[in-house]
Amino acid sequence: MTDPLGLLPELLDLAAGKPRRLGELVAATSWPTLARPYVLHLLWSRRLTVDLALPLGDESWIYLPRTD
Repeated sequence: MTDPLGLLPELLDLAAGKPRRLGELVAATSWPTLARPYVLHLLWSRRLTVDLALPLGDESWIYLPRTD
């Protein structure tokens, strides 16, 4: 998947600072409408992780995977 808008580094930097809610993470990007499907791609490819205690939605916690 190509990333001509540079959303990958932007999303990873935002998630690296602290866990964020999906809605907050998407809203903090320069392209919120396009960031939402890109976050789903990053979750699917395991570049980001989600807390599955709740159904996936704007209140879900998104964070970087552990690297232990």
